[in-house]
Amino acid sequence: MIITALARFAPPDAVPFGYAVKPLGFTLMLDEDGSGARLDAHYDDQGKAPNGVVPNLARTVKATPLFGCDNAAYVLGLPKEGEDPEKTATKHRLFVHLVREFQTRAPDPVAEAYLLWADKGCPGLQEAVGQLSGKPALRLPIDLIALGVKGRAGRLHESDAARAFWADRAREGKAGGGSAICLACGRQRPTVPTLPQSLIGHLVPGATQANVALASVNFTSASRGASGLGLRSAPLCADCAAQAVQSFNYLASSRDHSWRSPAKDYGMAWWATDEGTAELVSVLFMAQPPAKVIRGLLEWQRKGGHHDTVTRDDGTFYLLAYSGNVARFVVQDWIELPAEGLYASLGEWVQDCETPNIEHPHPSVVALASSLGVLRREQGKLIEAPPHGAVEALVRSALTQVPVPSNYLSLALARAAAEVRMTRSPDSLTAHIARRRMDARLGLVRLILNRYHLKENLMPAHLDESRRDPAYVAGRLFAVRESLQRWALGDVNASIVDKYFERASANPAAVAQPLSVLTQQHLAGIKRKSGVGAMVTASERITQLNDLQGDAPGRLDAAGQAAWLCGYHQQRMHDIEIARARAAAKTAKDAPDSTAPDTTDTDH
Repeated sequence: MIITALARFAPPDAVPFGYAVKPLGFTLMLDEDGSGARLDAHYDDQGKAPNGVVPNLARTVKATPLFGCDNAAYVLGLPKEGEDPEKTATKHRLFVHLVREFQTRAPDPVAEAYLLWADKGCPGLQEAVGQLSGKPALRLPIDLIALGVKGRAGRLHESDAARAFWADRAREGKAGGGSAICLACGRQRPTVPTLPQSLIGHLVPGATQANVALASVNFTSASRGASGLGLRSAPLCADCAAQAVQSFNYLASSRDHSWRSPAKDYGMAWWATDEGTAELVSVLFMAQPPAKVIRGLLEWQRKGGHHDTVTRDDGTFYLLAYSGNVARFVVQDWIELPAEGLYASLGEWVQDCETPNIEHPHPSVVALASSLGVLRREQGKLIEAPPHGAVEALVRSALTQVPVPSNYLSLALARAAAEVRMTRSPDSLTAHIARRRMDARLGLVRLILNRYHLKENLMPAHLDESRRDPAYVAGRLFAVRESLQRWALGDVNASIVDKYFERASANPAAVAQPLSVLTQQHLAGIKRKSGVGAMVTASERITQLNDLQGDAPGRLDAAGQAAWLCGYHQQRMHDIEIARARAAAKTAKDAPDSTAPDTTDTDH
């Protein structure tokens, strides 16, 4: 159950029961005798209020005060625009009554000063409000206002006595579920029919309200096999229910535990009962996951899925995909895996998505998904948003090994053909982004080929010079022809990639003749430029690949085009690495280069 798993998660720096971290806009600073007051605004230069640990409770249309820290209607008796004055008066009266009740139990100088001030008709309030301007003046009816006393440290809601008082009230306010064994803590305790607090609205993509309900009496419980409304069929005590909300708010606001779509229409949060297990998911979401995590997963695979250090004690992993609908929380997906299952799934994923670029061999799932989207320029910036739902789909595939959506291979092939020219853009940033996208795309293409198309002779991550797959060899041959053109002519306005890439990747036989003619011309150019020996060496490369391929294959299906793309890019990356090694050796030994000059673009 989702709420139970959240309730059992213990975020660092947990806030007290009945409290939450929210922006705190003002402090009403009172004279000790209640004879005057001022409003201290806490906004920075950008108009943003700092977060504070403040009382919190899920409120309905019924007026319900928060203890010692609430909005202007409750604290000051000032209505927001359009609110009935009688309703505002009721809110203010209830707030004062709550402070008075606390004062009779645990006398406090701030509570005493506020009660004196309220009983005297709030002296100095109009002057204090009149001194506000700009963002504070606009936010006064909305944001939280705490209570303090001039010359004294601390605010009313921050004391231990205040926290204990409000915790009791929060539990009482949500009581009504009867007594039962709490699903989270396993103790016999009074349970709650609804969660005592709300999720923070801006953490839930798609939500339009400041507070969002995770579970409500207004709809049947989402728990599998449950009946009844709200939490009645899934008993939780007030403390565990509040912990569930606090855990979600922490996870959804943490970069280490959450991700939100660029379109801001859904998000994902993840956690585990063991922090080391949760860290494994960095391979999915971090552009540069920790090397130790990659090594651990690859070691797991090398040992055939057995590892002495991974046991049942490494706990359970959870991932929650979600969105919002006005003030409701919508569960999009829920994944629960033991540590062993997580290691197995991610270890296989890391292997299957490895790219031929040895500097960045393991792209994030966001990079894989983004490589399927259109790379476009908006207001001078390159935008690469993934197709809707692609990140969520790939995460689900990585964790549970369900199939990747069937159209993703055709999307990858289409984007590869459309963007191959951009990898050679004179603009270095455009070329860098296009090459990074192409690397990620190759990782995704390999995964789709090996999982769903190739039963034997799986596609490797790096160049396999003995592989005789005609489509793969045709891709290699095209890469070598491209390098010979660069060797013979240098940079040209229209390379063979510009003219023939799309046709060659779909139907190699259709362009075999014109490419052969061009290659002979390029060999002649190499002879003039670098001599007969260089020309013979280049010619031998073409002959070897032609012999390996045989007749050029005709029209290729999607799997064949994917194999061609792998052969092309793996050959290019192989040649780039050779050129880099040659350049490094030349620098180290200060020796002349080999007879043949570099024929590839080493700036990948």
